[in-house]
Parts: sequence; structure tokens; C-alpha cells
Amino acid sequence: MTQFEDKFMEVQASMVSLALEYVQNQADKIFIYAIADSLYSFNLFYEIKGNIVHKHLVNDFLPTKSH
Repeated sequence: MTQFEDKFMEVQASMVSLALEYVQNQADKIFIYAIADSLYSFNLFYEIKGNIVHKHLVNDFLPTKSH
């Protein structure tokens, strides 16, 4: 079981790191949902200044422009 938990934590840390990098650490919260079937896939949205924001709209809510 430890191998699964270690791998899960590694994948989870990678997703969080990518999500934070995308908004240059300017989001209040990150909501990530993922699936691991034959491949890993995930999507996310953020809470920025009390607003729920999908990733394609982050520049409309961040104080400093991202991507």
C-alpha cells in the first residue's frame, strides 16, 4: 500500500505545482479533479479574490497577468 500512497502523493504534488505555476502563486485556493485510467488527466479551477475562476479566465482576475 505504501507504494501506491507514495505514487499518489507524487502525482498530486505535481498537479498542485503545475496549478500554482500557471497562476504564478496568485490564487487563494486551487480545486483539482483528476482521473487515472489508462493515462492521467486532470482539470482545475481556482478561487481568486472570492471568485471561482476557470483556468482560461485567470488573467481577468489576477493582479499580475499570467500566461
